[in-house]
Amino acid sequence: MLVDAQVQQGVLQRLSYGLGVGIVILLMLFSGLHGAIKTILVTVFVLLNFWWYRSFIKAQTISEIWQQDSSIWCWRCRGSSTSKTGKLLQARHLGLVITLEFLHLHHHYHVVIWRDQVSGAEWRKLTVLTRLKYSQQNLF
Repeated sequence: MLVDAQVQQGVLQRLSYGLGVGIVILLMLFSGLHGAIKTILVTVFVLLNFWWYRSFIKAQTISEIWQQDSSIWCWRCRGSSTSKTGKLLQARHLGLVITLEFLHLHHHYHVVIWRDQVSGAEWRKLTVLTRLKYSQQNLF
């Protein structure tokens, strides 16, 4: 069973990041700090999160991922026409999220796939893959 998935842009990822940012901003606003310090902190926090999202999250979002054989995988990042190839090191199922860790050109590359980004059949294949990878890691 080889995995071949088209990864769409999902709502859950943006919703969870937005909710996290909103909670931190509310905590800052209801803290006992002076009004000017609150304004500066909230502004800096929002700007840093905007920069972080544009630089890291959006740049590393994948559009396709496919399995060549049992350990070699390929993926294509959104906005790029070239594909990357790597060896699957670890796969984790975390409820609504599956994380895949690859070794690509002597660097670790992490791919995060949210439940609403792939179809139901592709999600089932990915969850089976995480269970198989987990059982292989715990053999010894």
